[in-house]
Amino acid sequence: MQLNLALCTLLAEAAEAKATAMNVPMVIALVDGRGELLYFARMAGALPASNEIAVAKAYTAAALRMPTEQAGALVQPGQVLYGIAAGLSRPIITFGGGRPICFKGETIGAMGVSGGTVSQDMTVVDAGLACCEKIEAFYDLIAALVPAGSRWTAAAGPALHRTLGELLPAMDAEQTRALAGGILLA
Repeated sequence: MQLNLALCTLLAEAAEAKATAMNVPMVIALVDGRGELLYFARMAGALPASNEIAVAKAYTAAALRMPTEQAGALVQPGQVLYGIAAGLSRPIITFGGGRPICFKGETIGAMGVSGGTVSQDMTVVDAGLACCEKIEAFYDLIAALVPAGSRWTAAAGPALHRTLGELLPAMDAEQTRALAGGILLA
């Protein structure tokens, strides 16, 4: 499974909605599993330094396969990653605001946000990734209705329509994004 632009957009929209609700302009970056930039958004009023910091947070989370604040404890003198930053050409960020994006236990990318305090950055990145679990749940539901390798068929159509009909009336905006992500992955 690979992170694609459509899913990046869904995750970034969720993060931006949280940042907007907090009234804190943020920069949001998403990278693939190798740390290469896939998506970048800068809210009006975000700090200029946040551009590089958000991308570096996303890279760190993808490259090390862990949240950036966990990396912070491991780069201290005497710890297992001490000196890692000196051996890499790209910056490593060791404070909160970067998280890996996992799907079915595999890291497929990462999100980094910057613009507020470390606590605010962590809250926004967590909001952005909160729908990942829901997307995975919808993916499983859709995959059960449409077997792997097949297309939308007449046989799958009624079951999918019935299932979506039961889900849609009670869904909020975040759930709708998660459903869209599940459909994109299926």
